[in-house]
Formats: sequence, structure tokens, C-alpha cells
Amino acid sequence: TSDFADIRNFGANFGRITADQHVRRVIRMTNTSGSPLELKLMGVNQSSERFRAELKETKPKEEYELTVIGEPPFIEGYNSGTIMFGTNISDNPAFNIGAYAYVPARIEVVPPKMIVDPKYPIQPIRALRITNNGSKHFEITSVSCSNPGFRIKLLPLNASNPKTREIEVRLPLGQYRPPEYGDIVRVETNDAERPLIDVYVLPRLNMEPAPRPVDVPLVFTPGTMSPGR
Repeated sequence: TSDFADIRNFGANFGRITADQHVRRVIRMTNTSGSPLELKLMGVNQSSERFRAELKETKPKEEYELTVIGEPPFIEGYNSGTIMFGTNISDNPAFNIGAYAYVPARIEVVPPKMIVDPKYPIQPIRALRITNNGSKHFEITSVSCSNPGFRIKLLPLNASNPKTREIEVRLPLGQYRPPEYGDIVRVETNDAERPLIDVYVLPRLNMEPAPRPVDVPLVFTPGTMSPGR
């Protein structure tokens, strides 16, 4: 249930779903404007064309029920929509709420980039997680890094979470700062669709790596594989 006064900050967030999943959420809205409310559903503006909305008045001029429905197939990544309403209240003639769902990749890499910002204290040990969200099994065959000062290690399989493999990334000692072109943590697999996973280590959030200088050859130093992988 949500008050009309703050409904614009309320969304239908379905979280992580599969691409073929059907989702449905009911949001009950209460008029707190102090005046009789005429609420009209104007439509849904969205990226993936997967969401639709239905509005029902449950108590005349006072209470409404919004049903948000998501129907597959959803696109990989973020699926979002904006549900638009019109009202008879002059102070709030129109407002929107959001609908969201996230479909993780079949091979999910978290984080997709590592940020080492020199403005903040450096965390010398980082975790890189590779998760298999599909039905086809694959193995990690090697881990390495373009910076020989890194220490990369594929940790033993966690039996309680067999779909996820964790890689320990130890940054170089001292005041390490990634170059603008980035250092690269490389993960190789025996998966036909994604045999190579490169995770860049960069100095700033929301940046793309600069071109690598021609006088800086790209050479990878092998990491350590856990026994039995």
C-alpha cells in the first residue's frame, strides 16, 4: 500500500528474474490529497515492451489498485518502464512510477569493472565472481593479469554455491594507481560462447579505458588455480 502523496517514489521492482519469467505485482494506492481524486492511467513508456499496467478504482475517489504485469521474453540486463498517470488535482496533474526487472547474463561477471580511485583508501584484496546462470556447465581454465604486480587466484569451489566461482585479486603493494588505459584481469573458460572474460581495473567510475600505448605491450602473468579447479 502506498499513499498518493509519495506514490511517485514507489515502484514495481521485480528484482532479478529469468528471461522467460512471468511477473505480477499489485500496488494499492490511497488518496491523501484532501480532495476527491480522479486517477487515470495514461500508459506505459518502456524500453523492452514487456510491462503492462491495469488500474482499478476500489473506493470511489479515494482508493485505487494498480496491477503491473511483466510478460516474457525479457531482454538481458535492465528492463524498465514508466507508468504514467493523470489526475484532477492541480498541484499533481501528472505523476509517474517505475517498473523494473533485471535479467542477469548467462555468464555473470561481478564486478564488470574494478575501480581503484586514489582519492579513497585502497582495498588491497578484491573479489571477482563469475556466476553461471544458465543450464550449460563450463569450467574456468586459467586466470591472469596484465600487471605482473597483481596476485590472482581462483579460489576452491564453494559447495554451497556451486554456480559461482570466486577469484581473489590482490593489488600491488604501495600506492598503486591504475593507468588510464587500465590493467586487465583475464579469465579464460572452455565455454564456446564466452571463452574470454576481461575485467578492466580503472582509476575512475563511469569511464572507458583509454587506448593502450603502442610501447606498452599487452603481456599476461598467470595466476594460481585452486586444486581441482
